[in-house]
Amino acid sequence: MVAVSRLVALSLCILAACKPDLVESAPQVTEPRLLALRSEPAEAAPGQAVSLTALYADGSGALTDAPLDWALCVDRKPLAELGPVSPRCLAPSSDILIALGVGVAASGTMPKDACRNFGPERPDPKPGEPAGRPVDPDQSGGFYQPLRVRAHLATGDTYTVFGVRIACSLSGATQEQRAQFETSYVRNTNPSVASFVRVAAGHDDALPPLSAAGAEGLTVQAGATMTLRAAWAPCAGIGVCTGSEQYVAFDTASRALVSRRESIAVAWLATAGAFAEPSTGRSEAEGAVASSDNVFTAPSVPGDITLWAVLRDDRGGVGWETYRVHVIP
Repeated sequence: MVAVSRLVALSLCILAACKPDLVESAPQVTEPRLLALRSEPAEAAPGQAVSLTALYADGSGALTDAPLDWALCVDRKPLAELGPVSPRCLAPSSDILIALGVGVAASGTMPKDACRNFGPERPDPKPGEPAGRPVDPDQSGGFYQPLRVRAHLATGDTYTVFGVRIACSLSGATQEQRAQFETSYVRNTNPSVASFVRVAAGHDDALPPLSAAGAEGLTVQAGATMTLRAAWAPCAGIGVCTGSEQYVAFDTASRALVSRRESIAVAWLATAGAFAEPSTGRSEAEGAVASSDNVFTAPSVPGDITLWAVLRDDRGGVGWETYRVHVIP
């Protein structure tokens, strides 16, 4: 049995301009599930090495062992295909797949022709087909190399497609604009959770992530309702930052280079309990506000539960933290 995981794009998908991305909409995690994927660096040039990590979890929390098979797909989707990637990418093995390994992490090299296959450079025509056209950028001006991850489970194989952002040259601009872009553009950095707190009257209770030494978690009563706040680094000016980064982009309407700011989306997940919203965040216009809130209701049954805050920026960057909550009677 083969199942294709549900993909929900963070931005409007318009033919080839749709970037493949992973967004899980169900906030409660009870069975083995792929919650997020991250590439380091978040934006890689053709021929550059990338390290890939998965957040894979079940009702007990994050798992360090996972039946995940990673591969880059180098097949352009047919012109008549409306999906974000070629359907041939969804296969256990193929000559259009570059195998990267098995487990919760993998590594590889961005294909040298990534900007030709999935970017602004005109691709080589396929036999029997008309000459190809460059791929349209997403709303941030970016292009993405498809990465497929196959989860090999007893109930069948599940495929998920993610896009690794490619650092390509600017297209449609003048030579002077391209030169200015090369000197001004800073490649994307993955966002990270700077703090995670329970917001209370008069004070906030900080939750240290499980990755922190001596992290004990937060103790709450069964059925209690609370406001949780995920925050990230405030970013001022164009430069490397692990929050809502400012960056230079080419505006196709005005034909000019403009300064943009990333939007940040927060996916909230837990092994038990309920969030008021599966995702929250800040739009580009709200980018100066470096936090987002959600309301969480603890489960009625006492015990330890795991929470995750997954950040995604609109240039393909992803980051997350894991937290422990002790639910008492």
